[in-house]
Amino acid sequence: MDKKFAGLKEHFILPLVLASGALVVRGIFFLGGARGSDAYVYAKHAYEIATGSYRLDTIASFYGFRYTVLLPTALSYRLFGVSDGASTFFLYLCSALNVLIVYHLVRKLLDKPTAILASLLVLFYPLDVLFANMISPDSFIPVLSASAIFCYLRAEEKNDNKFFAGVGFFIGLAYLARITSIFLLGAVVLYHLFYRKTFRPLFYITGGFALPWMAEAIYYLLRTKDPFFHLNRLAVNDHLVKGPQPEAIVSLLFYPKAMFGLELTGLATYGFFWWLVLGGLIVAWWRRDRRLILPSICLFIPFLGFEFGWQNLKEMTPIMKNYGYLSLLTCPAAILAAYFLRHLYSHLLSRGKRAVSVFLALCIFLVGSSLYGIHRLAENVRDDAGPYLAVAEFMKSKGKGVIYVHHERWPLFLEYFLRYSPSWEFKRSDKISIKELEEVKEGYFVLHKRYLEADTAGRLFREKSPLQVLWDSPPVHWQRVLYYPGRPPYNTVILYEVDRYQDPER
Repeated sequence: MDKKFAGLKEHFILPLVLASGALVVRGIFFLGGARGSDAYVYAKHAYEIATGSYRLDTIASFYGFRYTVLLPTALSYRLFGVSDGASTFFLYLCSALNVLIVYHLVRKLLDKPTAILASLLVLFYPLDVLFANMISPDSFIPVLSASAIFCYLRAEEKNDNKFFAGVGFFIGLAYLARITSIFLLGAVVLYHLFYRKTFRPLFYITGGFALPWMAEAIYYLLRTKDPFFHLNRLAVNDHLVKGPQPEAIVSLLFYPKAMFGLELTGLATYGFFWWLVLGGLIVAWWRRDRRLILPSICLFIPFLGFEFGWQNLKEMTPIMKNYGYLSLLTCPAAILAAYFLRHLYSHLLSRGKRAVSVFLALCIFLVGSSLYGIHRLAENVRDDAGPYLAVAEFMKSKGKGVIYVHHERWPLFLEYFLRYSPSWEFKRSDKISIKELEEVKEGYFVLHKRYLEADTAGRLFREKSPLQVLWDSPPVHWQRVLYYPGRPPYNTVILYEVDRYQDPER
């Protein structure tokens, strides 16, 4: 009975406690799922799928084709309606599952103590906590990459082709979230060719990878008669790379500086996680531990792809750098980081109890710094969403009307916060002359200081926006109904209600 309980505790109770801990930490920093520009785009497409209004001929960018992100979110909206809770339902589920899978994977590959450490590292990893609260490919990719690596270990152990197919299938799902996930397929295939030197499993891995892609192609074929509709419609964002400061997006120093905390956003996003990973790589090499070859290759090959790969082979446009892209590496990185901590603990243990207290102090420091990083990231997200939430809350009391906005973010954000109510019509004030705007008889005008002065990337306009005159001196028949003092100050928003019938000169 004691052995049975011990097995139950090790295989079920402990992993569930760790997964529950992950949910608690993510809940403490709850943001609402649809936060950040990309998340609102995914939310809108998911809503369209949930309500049957999704149309392929209106999709012009990759957001509308990432079905690994869209379909679970659409299912959640279908079941629970549009809400912040529904937006995060599958994100939290995937994040908790990731902790479970990492535990069982590392326990199988190494040992139980290292498995606990790896799970705890993922549990407090700022990047994972952030994207458990924001709809993104990076909300789903970590659990899919961990599942692929776990399937490979099971396939090796059991010599079972179903698990080899599972490797490809999970990478295929990750590919439908973001195409750069294919780097992980390259890593697994490379490892298999060099260290297992058998070819038959590769057919199952490739076949598993093809299944999600084939399902997507069949859907396109039935709807558009073009199985490659996605690729043919995909809009590559070359204009982002070719901007005035391209080094901020494609610089080879972007990831090293961010990963090792040499810039503040990177320090908040990753904490000291990558220093531990580096330590794990050094210890694994020093000990010649062959068990770490697979996670090391699954770390290096995708990283090299992110660092040196191209997003456009014809023009050889470099892949844009982004903090979230490293979510594909979460599982192998956690294995190596935990491996380092495990051996550091063993080394300190041999030096006596006082040395162990140093290890505990290090762990407290790592957790504390991660939590503070998550806090800073969460505050930034809340500050960004604040103006839109404030305006949406006011609009809910009005029920319907025309809203004039001067940036593409505003319709996207307000539609979500107003739960896609058809009662509201959005018009772009930056596409209308000042004279025409002053003649508008009814409606609401949103003036956002941030987009009167700069673009989405924060680059100041060379010339003053024509709408600035409305901020400085609005027409007399415009009644200010809301003033939101943003944080930082450039996030300040003024909302005017326009009613020509209140014009004293009428």
